[in-house]
Formats: sequence, structure tokens, C-alpha cells
Amino acid sequence: NVAERIRIAVQEYIYKAYDESIKMTVSIGIATFPEEADTCDNLIDKADNNLYTAKRRGRNCVCG
Repeated sequence: NVAERIRIAVQEYIYKAYDESIKMTVSIGIATFPEEADTCDNLIDKADNNLYTAKRRGRNCVCG
């Protein structure tokens, strides 16, 4: 739920730089300890793999 709220907040915010306004999106990969990984390194690897899954699915989503 937290990652999805972050994704939506980034998507809806209008970023201003100089005289331009832009919108951005984020892809987020999540993993839980100890359910999905038993060490810190494995947890980061799992979240990283889920991030790339989110990007392959078209970006701007949460996978985990």
C-alpha cells in the first residue's frame, strides 16, 4: 500500500524547473523480510528483480 501511494503521489505531482512543468512516473520493486528473503543481500536482490519486472510491464507500477 505504501509503495502504491508513493507511485500515485509522484505521478500526480507537477514538477517545476525554471519555466517548464513536467510530470514523472516511477517503477517500484518491493520485497519482504523474512517471507521472501533470508538475508539483506537476498532482500535487495528480490526487490531489484521486482523493479525490473515493473519496468518490463510498462513502467509506472509496483511489483512485489
